[in-house]
Amino acid sequence: MVRHSLRQAVFAAMSFLLLSATTVFAQSITETFEDETNLATSFSQGGFSFTTTDDLYIQEVTDLGCCPSHFWLGSGFSDGGTIGSAGTIVMATSGAGFIIEEMDIWTSDTDGSSFLAGDVTFIGTKLSDGSTVSVTLTITPTGDTGEDFDEDVSFTSTALGGEILTSLEFVLTSPLNFIEMDNIKFTGVTATATVSGNASICAGSSTTIQAALTGTSPWDLTWSDGFVQNGVTSSPATRSVNPTSTTVYTLTSFSDNNGSGATSGSATVTVNPNPVVTVADASTCAGGSATISAGVTSGTAPFSYAWTVPGGATNPGDTDSFSASVAGNYAVIVTDVHGCIGSDNGDLTIHPNPVVTVADASTCAGGSATISAGVTSGTAPFSYAWTVPGGATNPGDVSSFSATVAGNYSVIVTDVHGCTGSDNGDLTVNPNPVVTVADASTCAGGSATISAGVTSGTAPFSYAWTVPGGATNPGDVSSFSASVAGNYSVIVTDVHGCTGSDNGDLTVNPNPVVTVADASTCAGGSATISAGVTSGTAPFSYAWTVPGGAT
Repeated sequence: MVRHSLRQAVFAAMSFLLLSATTVFAQSITETFEDETNLATSFSQGGFSFTTTDDLYIQEVTDLGCCPSHFWLGSGFSDGGTIGSAGTIVMATSGAGFIIEEMDIWTSDTDGSSFLAGDVTFIGTKLSDGSTVSVTLTITPTGDTGEDFDEDVSFTSTALGGEILTSLEFVLTSPLNFIEMDNIKFTGVTATATVSGNASICAGSSTTIQAALTGTSPWDLTWSDGFVQNGVTSSPATRSVNPTSTTVYTLTSFSDNNGSGATSGSATVTVNPNPVVTVADASTCAGGSATISAGVTSGTAPFSYAWTVPGGATNPGDTDSFSASVAGNYAVIVTDVHGCIGSDNGDLTIHPNPVVTVADASTCAGGSATISAGVTSGTAPFSYAWTVPGGATNPGDVSSFSATVAGNYSVIVTDVHGCTGSDNGDLTVNPNPVVTVADASTCAGGSATISAGVTSGTAPFSYAWTVPGGATNPGDVSSFSASVAGNYSVIVTDVHGCTGSDNGDLTVNPNPVVTVADASTCAGGSATISAGVTSGTAPFSYAWTVPGGAT
């Protein structure tokens, strides 16, 4: 039989398999079977022992016709047997596992009369977790198919993902009934480290990852982030990690007490950002409310909210915003879907409303009064919005102003926080007293009454007289007796302080000066009796008194 050195890369189509989940720190070993025992069901090479089952054994082929005798590992062909449906290589106790790097494969029918195409399924049992990994390869002859076993196929480690195996099983598909393997190149593994511990953590937190170890303690491990664990005496080797970003941890170096070993697996620690929470300060006016809101950036929705509120306030529960009217500090803890948390707090300030007073005012007709808004409480500066009665001029944004129109004046006062207060007051315009002082006259030596008559105004009234020289001021009276000629004026003030005035003249007239001269006559005669008048004011009237008997 002729064996060609050409090896077909029949596994290129299987490149979707894992290329290598395993890193091995050991040398490769090649088993050619030339120093093994014919018909044996076990073999050893490089300190590693294997056993076989299902009619798979060492065969010495002597009748090649072309070349010296040769050993291979094959199914029952040379002794007339058949492989049946499967064959298994089992790793013995001298090692933990093995990685098949490559091997040469031939397939045929039952009697080996021709080299046949067909499918062979390779099933490996993984050391890491006992699960299986498999690949089915189509063996396609090339060249002269009439010469038995004239082509070979190369099986490489990529076919089974480079996994560390404890056994390898071969399943033939009809019409194949014979398989032969030679030049098996493998890496024997005495110690293994399998990394695990995928975790999802929050930023700033830590988690534990581990490596399950086989072989002989103590073990030395070097991790992909440079962390070193030497002299580990028990499995698994654990460590705490707190990465700042998502990190994949693997082993870059591993050995047991006997030397280098193989590593597999990884631990992916996903770092989730914590929620960044902002609760803004808020304010409102007394009697009002404000919205307390938790703004969240970063983290992963959905979020839950746990609030702490001041005494007297109602806890809103799991909500991101709510209306509040009680002053104090509002704090929240926000938890995202990964359990990561963030927190913040804000203060609610309740501003007092301005307390406004507009006093009633009054004035006299023709006068004015000051309308003023007094403010206590609230926070300056204040603005003023007045409402005035018809006919009055609105003063604008002032706290006080002069007004002459009767009616109601109301104001809304707004402080710097927008809080408001209001009040109103009435302006009363009182009528002035209307005063009349009548002129008066008297005769010399006599007197007359000077009187101030008042209409309008509001009693009681007070009187302030101005009298001519020589006359006595009567004081606060409405009328009095006067004997001194001249002008009498008065200012009358009512109960509201409104005034009116008038004046009148007192005339003192001179009395007539009368002269009746004595007269005489003769008996039987008559004489003229005459009244001469000087002073006084004509016309005069005369009233005579005569002696008895006279007419």
